[in-house]
Amino acid sequence: MIDGDRDTFVVIGVSLLLVFAPWFGPPLINYVVEQVTAFINYVVRGLTTLIHQIIQSIIGFAMSLPLQEIGAVVVLLLILIVAFRR
Repeated sequence: MIDGDRDTFVVIGVSLLLVFAPWFGPPLINYVVEQVTAFINYVVRGLTTLIHQIIQSIIGFAMSLPLQEIGAVVVLLLILIVAFRR
């Protein structure tokens, strides 16, 4: 008889997992791994696209400036790179 105690439910749950694990375990684990991998790939693709767009915007902005200001932008970018390397 189930008395509602948490430990009883844990024992029943672990027992059911041990009994049904050979049939449901590997397919479920494969499905979870595929979903996590797909999510990680989606995030990485999104970040890569965002970084590429930011770089293209910076390059486009720098190329639209007069020649004297391009040097200032390059110096500013170098300062930012040095500042954020730490």
